[in-house]
Amino acid sequence: MFGTWPAQDAKDWEVVRFGLERIKNVNSTLKTINYSLGWIQPLAFVSYKAYGEAAEVYIGSSPSSKYWLTGKYISIFTFFCLLISA
Repeated sequence: MFGTWPAQDAKDWEVVRFGLERIKNVNSTLKTINYSLGWIQPLAFVSYKAYGEAAEVYIGSSPSSKYWLTGKYISIFTFFCLLISA
C-alpha cells in the first residue's frame, strides 16, 4: 500500500491504481470492524474513525483518483493533518 508514493513519482499508474484498490478494501474492512465492535473501546473507535477518514482523503488526493481528475484535489498536507490529529 505504501508503494503508491514512489509509484506516483515514477508515474507507474498501474501500481498506483492497484495500491489504491487495496487501500479502499482495507479501509472498508476497517470501518466495518470499527462500527461493529468500536463501542467496546470508545477512544479506539475515534482513532480508527479518523484514520479511515484520512485514508479516504489520501485516496481522493491521488492523481489516478477520479476526484483528482475532476479537479476536486485535496492536498497531501490535509491528509497528514488528519492523520496527525487521529
